[in-house]
Amino acid sequence: MEDFEGMGAFWLPEHSENVLSGHLSFNHEDGVRLSLVGDFSDHPFDDAQHHPRIVGFIGNKRITLDNCDPGNSSRSAPGVRTQEYRIESLWLGHHFASDDELSFDFAVVTFDDLPIWVGKSIIEVHHKYEESRWASTNAKLELIPSQVEECSNRRLTLGISASSGGDLITEFHMRSKPYLMIEHPNPTPHEDLLTEISRIQDLVTVCTDRPCGIRSLHFGREDTPERAINGRAFKAPKQIEYRASQLNPARKEGVSPLKQHRMLLAFDEVGGLPMISRWLRTAPTFNPVLGSLMSSRYRSKMYVENRFLNMTAAAESLHRLTGSGTKLNPQEFARRSEKAINGMATPDEQEWLKSILRYANEPSLGSRLRNLFKDAKPALNGLIKDHGKWSMAVAGMRNRLTHLDDMGGLQFDSSAIYWLSESVYDLTRVALLKEAGLPLERLRALGESAVYNRYADRLQSAIESTRSALADYDALRSRS
Repeated sequence: MEDFEGMGAFWLPEHSENVLSGHLSFNHEDGVRLSLVGDFSDHPFDDAQHHPRIVGFIGNKRITLDNCDPGNSSRSAPGVRTQEYRIESLWLGHHFASDDELSFDFAVVTFDDLPIWVGKSIIEVHHKYEESRWASTNAKLELIPSQVEECSNRRLTLGISASSGGDLITEFHMRSKPYLMIEHPNPTPHEDLLTEISRIQDLVTVCTDRPCGIRSLHFGREDTPERAINGRAFKAPKQIEYRASQLNPARKEGVSPLKQHRMLLAFDEVGGLPMISRWLRTAPTFNPVLGSLMSSRYRSKMYVENRFLNMTAAAESLHRLTGSGTKLNPQEFARRSEKAINGMATPDEQEWLKSILRYANEPSLGSRLRNLFKDAKPALNGLIKDHGKWSMAVAGMRNRLTHLDDMGGLQFDSSAIYWLSESVYDLTRVALLKEAGLPLERLRALGESAVYNRYADRLQSAIESTRSALADYDALRSRS
């Protein structure tokens, strides 16, 4: 999403007679900002209020500003008051007066790396050589049919838009741009569509092996058609652009394009639109998992300890949601617990024992990791050689980082923390893909992939150094 700014006229939907001039700007660092000359207050010395909506024009572009909180204001005597607003989101192309209007039939999104991930081109280029010298180049741009996946509650479309231009004398260029469209049978709140877009963004990030930002996002509804300058309505619904700093921004120009051989799974390899559909169905169950798992991918700076703890939290949450498993049969554990609690002398002692037993029947982190590994084993065999030693190293590191004692805890090598956290990330994302229906043959192919096994030696060193550090620490504690 590109930066945006301009001078325009603005007013409250319920008071269209009070029009103020102002400067509107958007970038991902500062978000959406509006600076008005004047204010919407009834009296010049009243404090500015929160406004659910401010609308206006910049040039001939309709603007809607959503959730507007007052910021700095200034007064001069004599002079005019100025008022700033911090805005949650910006809509370009339409005026919305109420929350009811912010429901849409569809959303259209483009992502970083989507063209390379999809791997489908509508541009063909052929060079002709004569006597080992370049003679001519023929280029062809031809649109192809969109792919569509019908579901019970949504339709997914993968399409490719095209454009061309140039003065036809000194230059001519072609451009193709894949996009994904989500359509619902009934108007859907834009927050729900944003959630689905965020989940697809996570899937692209998981598959391409690098963070995926949103390049453009538009919403539309069938009862809001595109119109010509003279007001004539076209058959196609208007696509209204949405911008907000909360969305992960697209990468800046100049970043090297993604190489196909560096991807974990291309679009067709992961299962195409049917896989996206299954991912959207299963992802709501795993919100806590995805929240922890993807934090390290979308944040450029994070302490390695926090990164590691987020990864282990994601794996632990995933096992809770899918694997369960207890040390004892739940009925037997409840019987023994009740017997032990009833044997306590006082109510205070009973409450104390209840608090201790609340999670006593749950498996340890090491056990959870080993159970997750069993399901993902075909993809991880080449990366994790001994899952027993690996799981104990991860669990031991997590325990020492979270349960400090009177010795002040254990300092681990930062590179060991990093590579162990990467291995937990790889385990968890494969387990999530498997939950969404990634077939066994694709898991086996991942196990043979150079992308997945690229740091196997560094992981082995991290396991050995961590186990050694834990053993030395335990020996020191036993002597103290």
